[in-house]
Amino acid sequence: QGAAVIASRVPGVEHFVDDNVDGLLVDNTVDGWTRGLARLAADDELRGRLARSGYARAIRDHSLHVTAKRWADLYRAVARGATDES
Repeated sequence: QGAAVIASRVPGVEHFVDDNVDGLLVDNTVDGWTRGLARLAADDELRGRLARSGYARAIRDHSLHVTAKRWADLYRAVARGATDES
C-alpha cells in the first residue's frame, strides 16, 4: 500500500522520512530531484519497499489515533504543570 516518498533533504524532513528506509531524500536541486526520480523510476523493488515501509511508519507514528493520544498526553501534562524541565 501507499506510494514511495521522495523529499528534499532540508531541515525537519528527517523527522518524517528516514532516507532509503521509508522514503528517499534528495538534494534540493534540479539535479538531485532528477537523479532521485530516475532512481525510483528504474527500481521496482526500491519503490515497493519504500512505499510499504513509509505506509507502515505513517500508520505507526502519525495516524489520527497516535496523534490524538500525543496531544491528549501533552494537555494532561500541561494541566498538571509538568514540563520537560521538571
